[in-house]
Amino acid sequence: MRYFPLLLPLLFFACSAPTPAGRAPGAAPEPAPAAAVPSLIVGYTGGWGGGPAYRITDGDVFKSTKPRALGMPQDIVATDYAPYTGPGQAELRALAAAYDAGAFAGAPTGFGCPEAARDATCPYFLVVTDGTARPYVYSQEVPAGDAAFADWMKRVKDVLAVLR
Repeated sequence: MRYFPLLLPLLFFACSAPTPAGRAPGAAPEPAPAAAVPSLIVGYTGGWGGGPAYRITDGDVFKSTKPRALGMPQDIVATDYAPYTGPGQAELRALAAAYDAGAFAGAPTGFGCPEAARDATCPYFLVVTDGTARPYVYSQEVPAGDAAFADWMKRVKDVLAVLR
């Protein structure tokens, strides 16, 4: 028991967390990395190859350099884009600013457009994170899921109408 006071400081330092390499002891902890902000892509798929895609990344708006027949979601992500300076930029930015990942938690993903059989088109919405796309399509022939998701896809359709 007489050596206990001498061992107490040793136990205290032995139990403290080690300092990460390259950081001074007592320095403030490093902030956690920020969650990746997705890029959003909207456009039409379906009849006669759909239409161009519009990509919103960090508030910047881009348009696909190919005007139609962009392919499946991963093809659309990989296509070439150029800065877009035409009408509808404000609407695209507002759409991106209003995006809420929670509204898509239970929403059905997919890229089918039954209307294409009649040369019609379907608005799509791609959420792109780390190069991977989650596709959502608004079709009159396929149930859209809950009301919040259906409202969102109608908003995408309205924004696309401004761009035509």
